[in-house]
Amino acid sequence: MCEFLIEADGYFNGKNVNTNEINKHATIKGYCYNDDCKTNEDSINALTAYIIKEFKTSINQHDYNKYDECFLMWLSDKLLKMYYDSKGKDVKKGFVYLITLNQAYDKYLKKNTCEFLIEADGYFNGKNVNTNEINKHATIKGYCYNDDCKTNEDSINALTAYIIKEFKTSINQHDYNKYDECFLMWLSDKLLKMYYDSKGKDVKKGFVYLITLNQAYDKYLKKNTVKLDYWDLFGHINGLKEANLKYMSEFYKLLNNICKTIADYKDSGAG
Repeated sequence: MCEFLIEADGYFNGKNVNTNEINKHATIKGYCYNDDCKTNEDSINALTAYIIKEFKTSINQHDYNKYDECFLMWLSDKLLKMYYDSKGKDVKKGFVYLITLNQAYDKYLKKNTCEFLIEADGYFNGKNVNTNEINKHATIKGYCYNDDCKTNEDSINALTAYIIKEFKTSINQHDYNKYDECFLMWLSDKLLKMYYDSKGKDVKKGFVYLITLNQAYDKYLKKNTVKLDYWDLFGHINGLKEANLKYMSEFYKLLNNICKTIADYKDSGAG
């Protein structure tokens, strides 16, 4: 276990990871979106996932959780350096700040709903998914049968399953269904584009067609099954599935603008 932690420390220059070195390591960078770790936070998340996975696959199953505290100590060290850095010149390194490991993780490393939706949008060219890019992502294509997403519909289903599963595993259980409406808005936006495309030259984009999210899902995605039936995960908000597709899509446009504003705010160093 010590060897894995020492290996991970070797990627750091003080508080920051050497992202260039991370991106030279095929396995580590594979934990980042599009196999490309762009930020210090991306790199720390990828490196953490890598050392935990590599260590756990090297030991007996009955010892699987035996050393988890050591990994949390290692991560705490990295997060404390990030916290100190955020304080700037006002930092008091001998002072015990009232921040927990969980709070620091949420603040610096945890992805929020917006980040998952923006990541997913990055795979789209207009109404269609870039299937080639989807099939470069081992986790996403893993939701398609035979690990191969062949069609636009396959890819949308796999991408939807991926962002929902990744988000839900990143949050506390009591918040499990808290943001489901956001994912349905996102999916509505994609389905409306498919519906418009089916209308061809006769489409009236300003017109409110009488089609619900549920009807559009049944028409375009239901038959293209993937390994996670995400549609059933929204059973507690079946009423929202019957909302008009265009209205839901319009709500997503508003949400998307908010998400981009948040992302710009964080990128500028203000968040």
